[in-house]
Amino acid sequence: MVLILTFLIALVFSIASENSVIAKKKEKYGVCSLFVLWLASAFRYYNIDGFDYNIYEGWYANVPKLFEIKSDTLVRFSYEAGYFYLMSFFKTLGVTFYGFCVITSAFFYCCIWKGFKRYTVHYGLLTMFFAYKLLFYDTHISMRQPITIAGFFLIMPYLENRKWVKYFIGAFLLSQFHNGAYLLFPLYFITYLNLNKFAFKWLYIIFTPTIVLGFVGVDVLGPIGQFIQANADSEFTASKAAKYFDSDSTSSINIIYTLEFFLFSYFIYRRFDVIFKHGENKEFILKIFVCLLPLFTLFRMSEIMTREKDYFTLSYAILLGYMIDSLNSKGLRKSMIFFIFSLCVYGYFRLLFGFNGDMLYREYRLWPFVDGCSFFDF
Repeated sequence: MVLILTFLIALVFSIASENSVIAKKKEKYGVCSLFVLWLASAFRYYNIDGFDYNIYEGWYANVPKLFEIKSDTLVRFSYEAGYFYLMSFFKTLGVTFYGFCVITSAFFYCCIWKGFKRYTVHYGLLTMFFAYKLLFYDTHISMRQPITIAGFFLIMPYLENRKWVKYFIGAFLLSQFHNGAYLLFPLYFITYLNLNKFAFKWLYIIFTPTIVLGFVGVDVLGPIGQFIQANADSEFTASKAAKYFDSDSTSSINIIYTLEFFLFSYFIYRRFDVIFKHGENKEFILKIFVCLLPLFTLFRMSEIMTREKDYFTLSYAILLGYMIDSLNSKGLRKSMIFFIFSLCVYGYFRLLFGFNGDMLYREYRLWPFVDGCSFFDF
């Protein structure tokens, strides 16, 4: 019930934000919509065997405090050093795992606001698209990669302005929390792409046929996975490589999302000249969006690559805002916003009641109402 109620309240604030013509009110309603969703993420409690939340809870219980760390301690833990020390730091302060979830969730939501505020005034669209595309996996299930995704939102201005020293330092620090952030290093060079309408079209002409490779069983990343397995320094690394580089992975991108991506890309192309006529940041956001193209085509069956899409997904919402602003008719703009909100509402509830047999909906509880749970371990 909490996941339904918080979403509906956030929806009301998002609608108010989109309908407001006063900048301060748009911001206020936008912050409120994100804050409500944060409450559900921050105070979540699950007790499901094998669920990521419970795995991370076990990690937190076993991690030593800072003054208990020895020279060989890190070797016994099979995840990134940055995340290890982050957990150890908060555990040293007496913060429980539940308090740790509150803090990391706050960091994630603050980074969304801080990172994207400079690129859009459509805060309601941003919130609803986030709820539809990222909320469940990145704030209820996964815990390491969301830190790096949030951090990427903060260093995007360095990427946009080609401040390569600050950007690469930021990317390196993020990679210490989740190795998926290594993708951010080659991403820097996309800033040198002259992404006009002609280049946009030809990128799609080149990559779209590669979608067939996954369906006919061509293992694009298989050789890399085999190499990592053969040279892995631990059984954990070898098993992760076997899972993530498997082209038959059940974590491949849903065909519905692929069609949605191409339909949206088509609308961008049709209104390309109007949308990108003015605005310094627009081409940069388009470049971020185009990063999704190889993930939805050439690498769509590879779990290790499809997990990377969450770094770029919120570019949908920003570009949708640009598209709406390019429409001359007020009625058409209102209709477009209504259609997008309807899509997000449908997508949210489709995921809520469809994820592993509505597992999140059935098992969700607020930890302040669970016996034995507290913010501090005093």
